[in-house]
Parts: sequence; structure tokens; C-alpha cells
Amino acid sequence: MKCPLCESDEQELLGYMSISDCLARLELQQQPAELIEEWHGDRSDLFRCGECELDHFSPSSVASADFYQALNAQQTYYQSGRWDHREALGALTSHQRVVDLGCGDGAFVRQVTDLGGHATGVDFAASAGPGLRPDQFVQARADLGGESLATILERCGTADVVTAFQLLEHLARPVEFMERAAELLAPGGRLIISVPNRERFEIDPLQLLDCPPHHQTRWSAAQLRTLGPKAGLEVVSVRAERVLNPAVLALRLARRARTQVGPGWNLPAAAAPWPVTRIINGMSLLAVYRSGS
Repeated sequence: MKCPLCESDEQELLGYMSISDCLARLELQQQPAELIEEWHGDRSDLFRCGECELDHFSPSSVASADFYQALNAQQTYYQSGRWDHREALGALTSHQRVVDLGCGDGAFVRQVTDLGGHATGVDFAASAGPGLRPDQFVQARADLGGESLATILERCGTADVVTAFQLLEHLARPVEFMERAAELLAPGGRLIISVPNRERFEIDPLQLLDCPPHHQTRWSAAQLRTLGPKAGLEVVSVRAERVLNPAVLALRLARRARTQVGPGWNLPAAAAPWPVTRIINGMSLLAVYRSGS
């Protein structure tokens, strides 16, 4: 087994999980076969690469569109007022062409449009992008495989900026995705991605949504710096979301103190043990890459 980021064979087993147990804990009533696009058995092991230190699950069982439909029906999956959206918007100018991969409910596309930019959302779910015009949405595979790249390029042309918020961690082959996403960029264009920060402060120690079939990998800033050159991109910046409001920090600590690890969970508890400085870490990491001229 090789690391999906650096292809090293040196892997440390951190723990394991049952996918059917995870789905049951999420209270999703459908059978796994209805919720998983690529099924490779019920057990999935969590490894840490000895070379690049990426955390990754193997084998990877990838969620289907039905999984996200069921998840969104149960809870509000898409969030408004996101830090990664605000950071990316601050780096755009009004005339730039933007393609948002994994656009979800289309919030970022609408924000770019409201600022006078031209943006197109791409998602693998036909129900994604509610409220977007037909010319603002392209349905394509989440990993950009098959004819997806050709379809996007035919519809949108190359882009000045390609964004992918909270998408990379869902994919079993992140480097291939980055290489394909880079093909959508005009010369000198930027690729902006965000992922959950595995070093975030976490209230729920189980973190069911940070496991298959939802997430396949867990990232820190170091792996994002490794990722860019693997896909032939220059690393411009990598930064972490911070939470600095004292009242919010106190509330986080109080809630975390009341939360216990449930029985029968064989993965390391999220954020325990953790250095006290982790309390200021927010949900996300944001990386900006640049293509060659």
C-alpha cells in the first residue's frame, strides 16, 4: 500500500473503523450499498505516512450522491459565512473568470457574481447549485475523471482562478485531482483549495464526518505544501483559520469538557491529547497555488 500523496510504502497504522457502524451512528437509514459509490469492504484502516505524514484511510469507500442528499436532509450540510470563502473572495478581482469545483449549494458562485465576476460551479450531484442559472452550473465527476475536464473546458474555457473548497479530503487520489484541476487554469492562474485542518480544536472526539465514506484523507499544512509541486504547481501560501474571540474560546473548552468518547470506536479520539495552543485553531486550512506561465 502506498501513500496517495507521496507514494511512500512506509505507513503507520493509527486505528480502524467500520463503515456500516459510522453510517449507523450518523443515523442514515439507507443501506451502505445505496450510499457508497465505491465499496471495498466494511473495515477501513487509518494510516499515517512515514514520509509526508498524510493521514489516509485504506481501503477507501467513496460516498455516492445519495449519501450527500441523505446527509443534507438530516442536517444543514452547507454553511454560510465561511472563512475559506471570505479569504478567497478577498484575493479576487472583478474581471477574473472563476470555476468553483464541488460548488455544493452554489454559495461561492453567487458571491463572485455579486461582486461583478464571472463564475461557474461544478458538482457531481445533479441537485447541486440550487438557484444557479443553467449557464452557471456544470455537472461533472468529483475527481474530474472521464470526460469531465473536456466538458468543463468546452463550457467555460480556461479560468483565471479555480477553487475547490472542502473537496480534496473526499477523494481517494488527491494528486490526480490536482493535476486535472490545474489543466483548467490559464497560464499564471491560481488554484485555491481548502481542507479541514486535522490539527483543529474539535469538540466531538469521534468526528464521524471525518471518516469514510465522507472523508478519505486528513491534512495539516505540511501536506498541502507537499501537494502543490506534486501536481506541478507553485505554492503561493498556506494558512490556517484562527478563532481568537475569548468568549468563543471559553465556550469551546466548556463544551469539549462535557463530551466523552463513545465505546467501541477504534480510531484515535480527535483533538485528544492536544497542546493547549490548539484551542485557537479553526476548522479549515487554505492553500493557494499558481500554474506556470
